[in-house]
Amino acid sequence: MKLILFFFVLSINLLHAQKQESTLLSPLKADKFVGVDAFDRYYFIKDQVFYKKSPNDLKQYINLNLGDLSHVDISNPLRISLFYQDFNTVVILDNQLNPITQINFNNLSPLRILNAAYTAQNNSLWLVNTEQGILDFFNYPQQKTLHQSPPILSNQALYTANLTHFFEAQEDKIRVLNVYGNITQEFYFKGTEQLMATANYLYTYAKGNFYRLNLKTKEVLELDLYENDVKDFYVSKENLYIYKQNKLIYYQINTD
Repeated sequence: MKLILFFFVLSINLLHAQKQESTLLSPLKADKFVGVDAFDRYYFIKDQVFYKKSPNDLKQYINLNLGDLSHVDISNPLRISLFYQDFNTVVILDNQLNPITQINFNNLSPLRILNAAYTAQNNSLWLVNTEQGILDFFNYPQQKTLHQSPPILSNQALYTANLTHFFEAQEDKIRVLNVYGNITQEFYFKGTEQLMATANYLYTYAKGNFYRLNLKTKEVLELDLYENDVKDFYVSKENLYIYKQNKLIYYQINTD
């Protein structure tokens, strides 16, 4: 473990991307920018309505009975997960934003009071219960937990996930968990303000700077760009989208 931590810190100091050039895209008025899929369709939340926008179409989903929309995960655009924390409920949508299923965790046993929910592989969800510090790998067609972590999660952390791994960013480190709830990697990294994961990389934003962690090689690349007051960001096809001040800014990431 000591060797891994040393390599992580060393790689931050050594690896830098070439200067990135930004492009200003169309203005976007949103409460939250969710992301962009592989077909360049935008997803965002405005006034508790979830939108999917393409050049010639605008789809929406709204469910006022469930209160505020807390989080949306578009990792799998054919199985989009919406989390409503006030009602402890997850809604799964198809690519047309039609409901596939709705899971009210108040009605399941054992009772789980969730703080976050993310899309996982094989019709499953990552379920975060910070009161108990537990991560569930939950299969929603079967409505049961397949694997569960010990009580190791911090209630002061930031979270994100891809389909195969879950990420917890604490004040001075980032931990990676697999579907069995085991910690597979742990890295020293201070000051994470936002993070998101793709299949092969973890992207972090800290004090105006962006970093890319290679999940296979453990190398960390500091992207040569600076953006302050970033509200939301997303990476699609290793291209970076930044949302701030009702503007969507695009960077084509150059890692040569």
